[in-house]
Amino acid sequence: MTIINNYDQFTYTKVNVPITLKICPSDHDGSDYYVDVHCDMYAQECCYIGEQFIEKMQVQRIRNSQVQSEVVEPQWLVELIIRGGKTEEEVIHIVESFCEILSFHFALKDNCIQNSGFIGFTFCHMDIRRSYATDDGIFGDEDSVRSGSVSQQSLTVIQNNIFELPKTTNLQSELLEKLSRAFMTALKSKDMTSRYLLLYYMFEIIYGTDEYQTIKNVYERECVSKGQKKNGATKKSEVLLRYLQERGLFEYDSFGNKVTLTVETLNHIIVTRNDLTHRADMSNVSNIMYHHMIPILQQILALL
Repeated sequence: MTIINNYDQFTYTKVNVPITLKICPSDHDGSDYYVDVHCDMYAQECCYIGEQFIEKMQVQRIRNSQVQSEVVEPQWLVELIIRGGKTEEEVIHIVESFCEILSFHFALKDNCIQNSGFIGFTFCHMDIRRSYATDDGIFGDEDSVRSGSVSQQSLTVIQNNIFELPKTTNLQSELLEKLSRAFMTALKSKDMTSRYLLLYYMFEIIYGTDEYQTIKNVYERECVSKGQKKNGATKKSEVLLRYLQERGLFEYDSFGNKVTLTVETLNHIIVTRNDLTHRADMSNVSNIMYHHMIPILQQILALL
């Protein structure tokens, strides 16, 4: 393998990468849902991946969906011949777009999704192989992979003894019971988007309580008397802050750091939810959910 610094010298880029049709997130415990395409080989010339012109594309199955008596995720090897010298980052973007297009085509079929979600085609960045050719069309050595997704193992150890049970009867309030169930349901979700929306449902539960509505009515009267007009997210975040502070929540722990609860943070949580549901914008979901939303909800549950 060689290191290439000048990609402009090349006329063609050849990409080889395995793509996998992932197992579907099941709606039922103990059930696995696999999907497949009735295609072992396909080739096409002069086509497009988005706006990128492809000289030649070839797809060849390398793993069936059934190996002996076991059902597995099917896999194909994709080869793309692209005009021009494409960098590693450009190639990754092209392959991502390719998988998105294939997944969308699959998802449009009316019988492809049954009692499950759908992930579609994916690939590992580290599995991409690139080689380059000049006008003679002879491809040289593969370029080395310098970046990409690497699977990792991680371990979190909780210091507290979670096995210790209370020594007296501990009946949960109706609100705590609803929030606890919603919290655990959300954490069991297999994808980040659903997890965020289900966690936000806990705030929806709070919005419906008499205590919250009382605080909201007082807040709205104050706004009217002061002639203030605020948008929905700002109004909701300010009322929610009052509610949580009355419950004793003034700060929360985020990865070992004490963070002061603010209107701005609550507003970010609400706006991120709105962006996700109305515009499919996931850009802030991970950061907001893990650094702020979950720690705040953990503190709410601890105070109830």
